[in-house]
Amino acid sequence: MSAQSGFGLLALLAASVVAGASCSLLMDYDEVPEGSGSGGSGGSAVSCTTAADCDDGNDCTAGACEGGFCVQATTAEGEPCQIGQGTGICEAGLCVVQCSGDNYQTVCNDEEPCTEDTCDFTTGTCRNEPIDDQPVPGVNQVPGDCRVVLCVDGATADIIDATDLPNDGNDCTDDLCTAGQPSNPPLPAGTSCGQGKDLVCDDSGTCVGCNGPEDCIGADGACSWRVCVDQECGVTNAPNGTSCNDNVYCNGADSCSNGSCSQHAGNPCDGPDGDGDCSETCRESQNDCNGNDFNGSVCNDGTYCNGNDACSNGNCSQHAGDPCDGPDGDGDCSETCRES
Repeated sequence: MSAQSGFGLLALLAASVVAGASCSLLMDYDEVPEGSGSGGSGGSAVSCTTAADCDDGNDCTAGACEGGFCVQATTAEGEPCQIGQGTGICEAGLCVVQCSGDNYQTVCNDEEPCTEDTCDFTTGTCRNEPIDDQPVPGVNQVPGDCRVVLCVDGATADIIDATDLPNDGNDCTDDLCTAGQPSNPPLPAGTSCGQGKDLVCDDSGTCVGCNGPEDCIGADGACSWRVCVDQECGVTNAPNGTSCNDNVYCNGADSCSNGSCSQHAGNPCDGPDGDGDCSETCRESQNDCNGNDFNGSVCNDGTYCNGNDACSNGNCSQHAGDPCDGPDGDGDCSETCRES
């Protein structure tokens, strides 16, 4: 076995060890594209229609399409090959490039960001160690595209990342990753939105004042009600004089005035009217006219000789005395009150 062949086998062994490195980061994502390795005959089966689909970028393998899947065969030993800026020869399907301390930074550069390019000065050959399970060096990840660009076994791979949500900053849309595709579908109409969550979403994903009157704060009444005009809340007043009810019985018939039930027709009860009934005042607690008239209200108990009558605690029982002078020492002896 030649020294170069020995070096090639050592490189192949090192590559296989690195390929078995931890895949913990990849497990955080949804998908690793098939056939994303750096070349050779290993890895997952790659579908194809022509041999051109099977070019793995390795000068030391020849791809063929058989039965709809790629098959890689190694080229003849010693064939010239190229890796990036370095020229070498094929050994066991790998391109082995000679290097030294003077030229390794150039000849060992395989122009693949997912490999660590060094020169093994013991063997005098380039080493392109695969980087695995790490973000691609020098690549700026695009936020919100539902994907992440990773190094997978020494090759750049575009991986689905369901956690890289497309946040559009809109309260009225959802932020979704679906099979690696970002989208912002509208949330259901009526969803709360805005800084104070006092607005609502319409059906097109826009935060608006209202979709209907029911979205507006407040309550409807006989004299005013909520309206939604051009997705803005407002209030419409009933015409003045419209009948309403303020739930107060003793202020009489109610009607609207400038949007409130504040116009009243007066007391619905007769109140003290000078007759013998002292329970004709409006009684709010019972919504009737059977409340006690005010003490001292004029009444008439139908008795003449007890003088002027007044109400007392709902009864016509307060009297001012005899309306007649009675015996007064003069010559008239017919001055006594006669009830009949």
